Amino acid sequence: MGKIEKWRDCPAVGRKIKPLECGQNRGVNYACPSDCPYCPWIPENYDHFSETEGLLDEKTFEHYAELVGQFEGTAKLDIGLLKEGVDGAMEFHSNCYREFHLREYEAGKTMFDLWREAGWPGLGRSDLLFLMPYKARTFCTLIEVRRIVDDLRVECVDLLDEEAGVFTICDRSLAGSALQFQVFVGFIARYPFFWRTHGMAFPLPLAAESGRDFLFRHVRKMGGPELGDNKLRQWLAENFVTLNRSVTDETFTKTRSTFRNTDLKECVAVYRLKGSPRDLALAGREEFEPTEPEENVIAQHGDYDAYVWLRAGKSKAWEIQLPDLLRNQAAGPGIPIWGNLRVFPNRIEIRGMSEKHFRPMREMAETFFGKFIVFEKESVVDLAKQTWPEDGSLPREERGQVTFATSFFPEGVSDPGEMMQQVFRSRYETFLDEKVPALNGLTPREASRRPEMREMLVDLMKSHVQSMDGHSKKDGRTYDIGWLLDELGLPELKSAPRIRTVALGSWWSEVDEETAHARMHAHINAGVTGRLEDLPNVLTFFEDVDEGILSNPELVSLLYAVDAAVSICVPEDAEIEDLDTDALSNESRNVLRLLSGKEPIAAHKALLAGSVQPAILDVAAEVLAAGMKANLARNPPEEDRIRATNLLPMLAHVEAVMRCLRKASLA
Repeated sequence: MGKIEKWRDCPAVGRKIKPLECGQNRGVNYACPSDCPYCPWIPENYDHFSETEGLLDEKTFEHYAELVGQFEGTAKLDIGLLKEGVDGAMEFHSNCYREFHLREYEAGKTMFDLWREAGWPGLGRSDLLFLMPYKARTFCTLIEVRRIVDDLRVECVDLLDEEAGVFTICDRSLAGSALQFQVFVGFIARYPFFWRTHGMAFPLPLAAESGRDFLFRHVRKMGGPELGDNKLRQWLAENFVTLNRSVTDETFTKTRSTFRNTDLKECVAVYRLKGSPRDLALAGREEFEPTEPEENVIAQHGDYDAYVWLRAGKSKAWEIQLPDLLRNQAAGPGIPIWGNLRVFPNRIEIRGMSEKHFRPMREMAETFFGKFIVFEKESVVDLAKQTWPEDGSLPREERGQVTFATSFFPEGVSDPGEMMQQVFRSRYETFLDEKVPALNGLTPREASRRPEMREMLVDLMKSHVQSMDGHSKKDGRTYDIGWLLDELGLPELKSAPRIRTVALGSWWSEVDEETAHARMHAHINAGVTGRLEDLPNVLTFFEDVDEGILSNPELVSLLYAVDAAVSICVPEDAEIEDLDTDALSNESRNVLRLLSGKEPIAAHKALLAGSVQPAILDVAAEVLAAGMKANLARNPPEEDRIRATNLLPMLAHVEAVMRCLRKASLA
């Protein structure tokens, strides 16, 4: 029997056609509508489109290779730059744009102009012939994200072309990383049913000023054309790399200045006790809440009683010494704190979260306990300046950093997401009546009543919506400030969905408990397989992590667990680039901040609830705990022990690596 060919309905010609006729004519001779399921240029067939676009890139490089040497000034494009991180990739794509779109090979004619005139030799296939004219019109512009539709589509506007209206960009990487109202400078191609970011796009930093104003400060500084000049887009393309460097340098300088001037200081005052700890009469006092002593402090300094020093009771009167902003943090869930009090048999230590908190604490200590204590010494360590060196170099790793909580929850927190929503609500209720420099010193509530301030208020609140979207994405929760936008008369900024779903990469999937248990134990019983050797930055990170806090046996156990987690998360045939050290540091801090102030059991539950791979993390906890018990049974010297107090920080680092792996799967 002969082969039976399936016919398909073709809305472009109004009759049934064979697949071969469809493939030869769609887009070239037949105008395919967006509702045709066989049209390869619609979002629903994005994977097919992406494959075709990739083949088009190959053909473009092949065609350029034929030109190298034929025209003066052409050079072989160094694809090796793509292996040199973001900067290398940016330089490579910028070079490609210069050679393909900007360089004139004949009077006024680019490579694509000459190729078009020759009839696109070398393409052959009808789908390539259809897409190439669109790709050849790629341009550089400034886009603002208005709404993340799903894991593929992002609705945007072109800030350099107000008449273009809202358009859809299909790009999984952008959809997985972008935030609402985030602004990007990038290369864009307009295809029939959606737009595409092509090559590279870099984000502008979060700022109270509009993205367009931010960009044009840098364009003017670099001697570029004015807004509205039709040469602007070409200028952006020609200066893409140097513009990014200008933006990055300014952002780094501002961030460095902000952090160096932050009152982030570890402040400690030591007082000798003239009598006994009972003389302090701390029992029942509203401002001193007993808490669990830290095992590593006991091991180093002996037994002591630990207290959280609350801004309550008699201590509340000292809030008058705090700046308004810090004083206003008293609103919201939980009880705001001053710092901590440690009571040893022969001395007390007060520890402040900042110098602004610490100075009132010293006054209070001497007022409350003056006749029972004698001042001995004081230490103030400026963690901000230690982390951000004066010479302007990159920030150093924060070794053994102290993480302070700002509020205390006597009954614990059953739902961290609800607690954070209350914190944000309280903070923004105060924000409504705070004078804001970006609003010319007006409060947001005052600015909302003045029509001439609306544009500035919109720019400011876009930055806050973007920030909240970032919190929602990071925590996998929904943090809504729609009530605030209504209060300020800005309902148009509520257009984006508040629930964020992140696109999963091709090789990422959540591992079930049975698989995690079997593979984790098999991996560890066999010894480290060396999967981490493929990720040298991860090894470098762990060589430096928590220096002086984790003992060598603890670090070795952690590396076993991390290596096993990487092996389980990433299939052997998956390609993964080395993880960024800064990203690892940031994720570790995020997780440790989540656990700050919680009891070990509650912290473990909070960590599992927020984990990207809860089954793997749970088995890792089981394995590390078993290692600790075996370690204790052998009764090794102190420096060779795996300590119970460090199990949670170790798990936090496992979770941080898995979070970074998940993000890497989106690229």
